[in-house]
Amino acid sequence: MKYTQAYTSVRRAISHQQSVLMVGEPGIGKTSLAKCLANELGMDLVVSTPSLWDPTDARGLPFPDHQNGKTVVLPFAQMHSLIHATRPVLWLVDDIGQATPTVQAALMPWLLERQNEGMKLSDHVHIVAATNDRKHRAGVQGLLEPVKSRFTKIITLEACYKHWRTHFAIPSGVHPYVLAFLDFNDLNKTGNKAFNDFQPTADLTNSPSPRTWANASKILNDAEKDGVLAEAFDVDSVLFHDVSGSVGAKIAGELWSFIKKSEELPKSIDEVFTSPDQCAIPKSLETKFILVTSIVRSCTLEKLGGAVQFAKRLYKENEEIGSALIRSLFLRKELVNSKEFIEMSTHREYSKIFHGCGVARA
Repeated sequence: MKYTQAYTSVRRAISHQQSVLMVGEPGIGKTSLAKCLANELGMDLVVSTPSLWDPTDARGLPFPDHQNGKTVVLPFAQMHSLIHATRPVLWLVDDIGQATPTVQAALMPWLLERQNEGMKLSDHVHIVAATNDRKHRAGVQGLLEPVKSRFTKIITLEACYKHWRTHFAIPSGVHPYVLAFLDFNDLNKTGNKAFNDFQPTADLTNSPSPRTWANASKILNDAEKDGVLAEAFDVDSVLFHDVSGSVGAKIAGELWSFIKKSEELPKSIDEVFTSPDQCAIPKSLETKFILVTSIVRSCTLEKLGGAVQFAKRLYKENEEIGSALIRSLFLRKELVNSKEFIEMSTHREYSKIFHGCGVARA
């Protein structure tokens, strides 16, 4: 199932109090999907990791009730919060496939009957679980059959660059080099391999995935803060080897080649905002992509007017890249309620840019 379809499927399950199990490769974004949904729906998020649990974490701790001559079960803190929740909660049971059979068995009453040992989950709690498959070399031995059948449905995720770009990359400030490189590959219909090419192996290497690209972006953002981003033009630099350690040497080499092929960007990105009619538009496609992603990351509400003016110039020269800039600007929540967005989204020439791109006023 495509990531966007999975997002819709899980959202519907939550709305009908159905439990759902997501299956996907390590780093494909199962946990991120749950976090995005919790944020979108205004729900608290509680993440459990049963692979680290003892059965009592799920069942509770037996405690003698001498006054009544019996033993009672006291829930641990996390289960206690789910039992007594007073507002909507998304309970993500993460990496359930790595849990021992005894822990899986201890979870079964919660997954179907939503109760155990006289304790009941709050009606505000919605259950979503996630796991890798056995073939992913992630320590998954499988799920007990009665555990699997307790989920209303089991869905398998496929990576989706556009969804990751919209819901994670732009809001979280993924580095322009990463975003531009992946945009370029997506435009050339090779984006899926560049974005996600998970290769399970016992070797101590990484491969491209949503998670590893997020790690590579963090390395580049930190390098920029430290003033060593110029190393991105040197394939023998520490920075290159660091990024190789995130996404693998092959794809890091392609990223470095992409960056090196680009022309010089404006000396300061502020030129775009302060002189949108005079700032030069780069000639190379690679540099256009880097400039677009740099504008999106640096734009503020005060700078939006200049960014939109430059975007209109870019749109006249290259409609596809100009559209990408305009759409991406208004994926930023703080910009989407601006007068510039209202003018662009209702303009006869530009309104078509927003159709089906996920941009909506808050």
